[in-house]
Amino acid sequence: MKWRVLILLMAGVAMIYFVSLLQDTPYPHPVAIQTSIPKRNRLNEPSHVILAIHDDYIYRTHIHYDAVLDANRGYVRGVDSIKAGVNGLVIQSRKRKRDLLSEFPEEEWQVCFKHLLSGPITFVSKPAEGTDLHQMAILYHVLENEEIKHFVRLYYWLHDKDSITSEYKDLLLTGNTMIHAISLEHDSILFSREPDIYRFRIAALPQNVMNSPHSEKSTPILLSTGQTGDLVKANHQPKGTEVYTGLLCKLYSPNPNTYRVFSLDIFKTKKMFHTSVTITDGTSISPKNEEGVQIGTWIHRDRLVSKDKVIIDENLEYMAFADGPHFHHEPTEIEMPQPSLSRSKYGKTMVASLIRNNFQTLDFTDHLDALINDSVDSVEPSETSYDATDIRGVQLNANGTLLAVWIKSKSIYIYKRGAADRPPKSWNLFDSTTNPAADSYLNSGSPHNLEKPLEWILRMVITPKEGQIGTITPIGAAVFWEENNLNYICKLMIPLKKKVTLFDSNLLRIYLAVGIKNNIVNTYLIDEMEEQKAVNFESFIRDKWDLWIVMTFVISIFVVNEYKTYAN
Repeated sequence: MKWRVLILLMAGVAMIYFVSLLQDTPYPHPVAIQTSIPKRNRLNEPSHVILAIHDDYIYRTHIHYDAVLDANRGYVRGVDSIKAGVNGLVIQSRKRKRDLLSEFPEEEWQVCFKHLLSGPITFVSKPAEGTDLHQMAILYHVLENEEIKHFVRLYYWLHDKDSITSEYKDLLLTGNTMIHAISLEHDSILFSREPDIYRFRIAALPQNVMNSPHSEKSTPILLSTGQTGDLVKANHQPKGTEVYTGLLCKLYSPNPNTYRVFSLDIFKTKKMFHTSVTITDGTSISPKNEEGVQIGTWIHRDRLVSKDKVIIDENLEYMAFADGPHFHHEPTEIEMPQPSLSRSKYGKTMVASLIRNNFQTLDFTDHLDALINDSVDSVEPSETSYDATDIRGVQLNANGTLLAVWIKSKSIYIYKRGAADRPPKSWNLFDSTTNPAADSYLNSGSPHNLEKPLEWILRMVITPKEGQIGTITPIGAAVFWEENNLNYICKLMIPLKKKVTLFDSNLLRIYLAVGIKNNIVNTYLIDEMEEQKAVNFESFIRDKWDLWIVMTFVISIFVVNEYKTYAN
């Protein structure tokens, strides 16, 4: 009966081959220009990372929300975000962009400053992309006796002849109630309190906020409340809310006297996530009431309310040898989302992440028909078609035509549209004869002022393995930037020795810098792609070795058992 053993062995090999045929064709991978070996530990990991491009430099800022000094160890008090005995820590370094365009770094990061704040940090905001005025705003808190003072440290660029330095001013916000979120705008600080009868408040920045003296030589500036937002309506917060998170920012309006606010509120109850997205218009300047508070008049332009289950059931099928297959419902609790947003220049395009792998895009348009039909301004969540893990960050370019989305599993998905969607001619994925969606890249131009919105097209994916990101340390930030110096391109392509697809005539190159929470910054050229590996049985054996080894082990057990049973 040895033929039974042979048949069983052949069936097992055939099964492995059949599984190899089920492999999906991977998305193209951008050319890795400069990557480092991922670290295997998470020591001294910052709470927040910001990457910014200014002139010839790329700036990397690591922000630690609650650093503990050696002298304060054992004296930390508090369980919420505001604690006693901790300090915020801000460390900024910079490097010339050209050094990120070589295969190996030629110089170290130059430390610009290392600032220890007087209290813990709870929120960080940066302005819209393409803004060269302000760097970022950091919300921190100082405990004085029985009162908590809320400060916003505003960092800005200072150009002095041939040098560029980072300076700051400390801005003191009035009131003692907790500040939940802030947004740095070009002329104001938009923030929300928790609790508050108003959904948000606006504090105007002084016109001389960037005048001398700077940094340590300056004194804190008291900001008046400026203007209130609209009143919180009935049932805005669902009954039984356990946890709350949210974001807000200013959107573009062609009328300079209009202050357009986008707000995202996510409430978690025992069984549901309640998401509320609101866009409101108000006036930038309003008369004060008898108490000296500017009461704003606000008009709701659009509002979306949705509900998502906290616990979902995933069907798991397993085989029972006695009575056939069974289906088991495995409950999975969805994590509290960590929403993030990014804005293009002037806030004409905004992308915000929602629950799990959903994100929402808003584009400005002046076509009234589109507004009436809600074809552009409607707040519709867009479900991505990739991994189901939670989104951890989004990043737009200044034109609103490029989007990077990174998720919990450390993968980065690159979307393109409009003028930025310009694939090489030899890229077969965009051949209209084989892919009907390939014609979408011909929609060149701006995504604004259109009758129909430009859709995001997923063009590239940076995986933890191929992109040398690793699976240990989370991704902290990303930033798009352009370079048109041909000498850099020639220099980087010679040592790479990789087969890539090149543009013939356009010398402008678009790069993506990715900052990982371990001091590493990788650079990728997203106008070109590395040679795609063939998806076949050989690639399955090479890349999925952990899967086929387990399958081979199981098959071997059955073969050996069959041989012993019918050996005689």
